[in-house]
Amino acid sequence: MHKFTSLQIHQTSIPAGTHAYTLQGLELQTSYMFELQVVYQQTRPRVRSKKVYLAIRTPSKGTVVVVD
Repeated sequence: MHKFTSLQIHQTSIPAGTHAYTLQGLELQTSYMFELQVVYQQTRPRVRSKKVYLAIRTPSKGTVVVVD
């Protein structure tokens, strides 16, 4: 079983139309769980998508790239 590590990024805004995002400070050989949700802020009340979860494990060395 993997031990998950918590990042200090609890919420961030990413501009519309963004297709890639880089997280800094990930540790090597560590498992991370990401919770993603789109919030459309042009309406009141705000429209929220269902949450999507992404689990990754960083490699022992190098750079992590996640491509959908």
